[in-house]
Amino acid sequence: MEHESFSVPAVAEVMNRNFVNIKLDREERPDVDKIYMTAVQAMTGQGGWPLNAFLTPDLKPFYGGTYFPPDSRYGRPSWTSLLERLSRLWRERRADIEHDAQSLASTVTAYAAAAGGARGRPDGESLEAAERSLRASYDAQNAGFGEAPKFPMPANIRFLLRRHARTNDPNAKTMAVETLRAMTRGGLFDQLGGGYARYSTDHSWRIPHFEKMLYDNAQLLENLADAWTVSKDAELMRALERTVGFLKRDLKAPGGAFYSAEDADSLPCDEPHGHKQEGSFYLWRKSEVEAILGDEAAPFCARYGVVEGTNALADPHGEFVGKCVLYDKEPAALEETRASALRNKLFEMRAKRPRPSLDDKVLTSWNGLAIAGLARAYGATGNEDYRELAAGAADFVRRELSSPDGKTVWRRWRDGERAVNGMADDYAYLCYGLLALYEADFRPDGLKWAEELAMETLRRFAADGGGLFQTAPEDGRELFTRSIEDHDGVEPAPSSVM
Repeated sequence: MEHESFSVPAVAEVMNRNFVNIKLDREERPDVDKIYMTAVQAMTGQGGWPLNAFLTPDLKPFYGGTYFPPDSRYGRPSWTSLLERLSRLWRERRADIEHDAQSLASTVTAYAAAAGGARGRPDGESLEAAERSLRASYDAQNAGFGEAPKFPMPANIRFLLRRHARTNDPNAKTMAVETLRAMTRGGLFDQLGGGYARYSTDHSWRIPHFEKMLYDNAQLLENLADAWTVSKDAELMRALERTVGFLKRDLKAPGGAFYSAEDADSLPCDEPHGHKQEGSFYLWRKSEVEAILGDEAAPFCARYGVVEGTNALADPHGEFVGKCVLYDKEPAALEETRASALRNKLFEMRAKRPRPSLDDKVLTSWNGLAIAGLARAYGATGNEDYRELAAGAADFVRRELSSPDGKTVWRRWRDGERAVNGMADDYAYLCYGLLALYEADFRPDGLKWAEELAMETLRRFAADGGGLFQTAPEDGRELFTRSIEDHDGVEPAPSSVM
């Protein structure tokens, strides 16, 4: 919407004439995002991003939605027509809107506070029920859970691997290992550079949304380490090594921390002055592969699913015309040593293409997950480089994102500036990462810091009634309510981490 609407002068004029416009980075303020996402879901029955919420002057929501097109289509009004209609309603029926907004705010407050209900330690039956639920949604043919779009959901894989460790349940191990293997063979995994994209648009992990996030790869690194420990699957070990390689090469910041993400879009290499397109950096024409690999192109194409035209299962926006996503279709078509050498040739050529944009902010929370993932990878492999990478990220957070006593952390660092008070996930994930690192290096100062952060998490974020944690600290008074972290999503809830 930024390109289609917000940057268009005529649209901006309508927005600025009728509204006070605030653009928020939800990764910096997840507390704000969660409250207004809950409100939009209550109003529309669905949520997602981009999130557009319309508020009264006292910040209570009265209307919202996700994507609105520049012209009326998909059964949705155009953005400008929506703006004009809401502006007119505000002028003509302000009292009604404020009444409805207050009612909705009360509903959101009750839901966000998770009022009532027992909050105890999960018993054996609860854990069995959780596994049964995952088993019921497991895709036995393609692995993973549910229908497209499919997300990696590392928290679910972590649960299954720990369930197997506690009970020796073979089904839990199978679901976890097979899901990791399917994701790694699919286009979700960058077959040349390592690392996983944010989600698959199809049920078989073939065509990804090409954005690569630190939080996904950090958690999947931990999953891979644990899965390799119980399976000794060489394919998963290669994925682990190549995921660390991606983090170190493409996301590592000077000073030891890790940046947040690489964008999905980039300029096409054959149209360097055109418009950015999703996946341009990662897609290949068969003729390009043949020109680079020569006589060895045929077995490479057989293994990695490269065909004339496109191998995309669907292409609603015309982004894959004549181009293919590499996925490990037939591992037996080319033995691994030779496949690795040919991948490197294509990787070197790909490095000359215009790169996707880098989101170069450093988030404490996601670095905490990266510290944990790297420390677990060290525990599984004994590779000292992994432990040093984890320690480097921890040192950066202590130096740049923490108070001198380590008991207060900030959420974001960029270009030498730290900002935004730490949220529950910053404290919880960092504590989790430090404990994992302590198991790798046995440094007592790291353990002491983790203990102090755990106490600060309890003091700042513990919800009334016990057992759960609130997203934001008590001083977030600009919000009409404080949300509760009560479920795992693509990132784990601080309540479950703690």
